Amino acid sequence: MRKIFYDFEVYSKSIDPVTGKAWWMVVLIDYDTRKGKVIMNDVEELKRYYNYFKNDIFIGFNTRNYDIHIFKGLLLGMDAGFINDKLIEEGRKGWEVVREGNKVQLNNFDLMPNPPVGLKTLEGFMGSMIKECDVPFDLDRPLTEEEINEIIRYCIHDVKESIKVYEARTEEFESQLQLIEAFDLEMSQFNKTKAQLSAHILGAKKTPDRGDEFEYNLPLDILKIDKYPEVVEWYFKDENKDYKKSLKIDIFGVPHVFAFGGIHGAVPNYKGEGIILCCDVALI
Repeated sequence: MRKIFYDFEVYSKSIDPVTGKAWWMVVLIDYDTRKGKVIMNDVEELKRYYNYFKNDIFIGFNTRNYDIHIFKGLLLGMDAGFINDKLIEEGRKGWEVVREGNKVQLNNFDLMPNPPVGLKTLEGFMGSMIKECDVPFDLDRPLTEEEINEIIRYCIHDVKESIKVYEARTEEFESQLQLIEAFDLEMSQFNKTKAQLSAHILGAKKTPDRGDEFEYNLPLDILKIDKYPEVVEWYFKDENKDYKKSLKIDIFGVPHVFAFGGIHGAVPNYKGEGIILCCDVALI
């Protein structure tokens, strides 16, 4: 299987004078050969490329929420600008906009970390140049040749940075692939999150709200809490059993926040020199 890295750019307000539809382009780079291709406002060329590589894996950043729906929509004859505005401006889900998208086979792997971190942030972490596009996305006129060249340079840069993100986190891709191969699943399962894929493998079923998420117990007979018992007490008070509530408390000179999603504690604006240890603590 080839790995094809890709990224779409859509200018929904800029109408291409040839097609009469919103201007769009995509950069695709074959990971093994590093050969790239730019397709611009040419659905037939996009279809030819797709048909040649449709059994391979397309990889990109935030593709699960955006690019895959632009890709599928264009293959289905939809206007990229319409899809873009529904996704970006109205915040609609991809399946709500491209309703027949499930009929298009597209093996997609999204590089977006969980919790989400933007590509530009990761570019900074990797020491790369952070490039923003100089062409406003809300232009309501045809693009000039100079603007088109700038968009292409910007898009190529983002695809190459996505490849760097992949290479820094190949275990994310490999673990997904191993799960799919181990359970003899279709490659279309690549588009699922790890949580969704695990649920599919385990045969998990969505159930109605049981209303018992706050009915929990602690092994207080063996768990000795000599210091800060007010933390334990907070979790057992009925008025605190709300996901929006949290307990802010100072523990050993460090501000802490306890809530139902976890615990966070840190010294504000800490600075130090020398050996700094990062320790993860768990009960065994």
